[in-house]
Amino acid sequence: PGRLTELNNRALKIGAGTAIGGLGVASFQSSIDACGGTIPVVCVHFMFAGIFFSGGMTYCFLMWRIDRYLPQFGGVTARGLRRLFAVGTGLQLAVMLLVVPGLVAVDRNNFNKAVVVSSIFEISLLATFMSTFLTFYHDFKDTSFSLVVFLDG
Repeated sequence: PGRLTELNNRALKIGAGTAIGGLGVASFQSSIDACGGTIPVVCVHFMFAGIFFSGGMTYCFLMWRIDRYLPQFGGVTARGLRRLFAVGTGLQLAVMLLVVPGLVAVDRNNFNKAVVVSSIFEISLLATFMSTFLTFYHDFKDTSFSLVVFLDG
């Protein structure tokens, strides 16, 4: 239980950091104009993107590791999908890190193509993260939440 609690706490902290990274990515959308006036905004966008994607990948791997400690929880299909998504994020990142710099290295004029390819990989990684969350739907479908409001005075 000690190791499992540690993994769960780490997943919670990484999940919170990943959410902040996603908020930062969405908040700092920009493109570099002819005079380079938005380069700092783009740099902040990439910093938050790094936090978001590294955190999301780590979260996927941690969920897979937690599954290995709790074989009695979750269905075989959901556990298999979490494993597939965890391994898939690593493969997607590896391919992206090879393809995108390769496009720019072959021809400097391919920068816009590299941005498009990078965006496609970002969307596929995001789909993988969201799919990991969807594997928990069955476990939480009977959960209900209530909002309690206290009125003072």
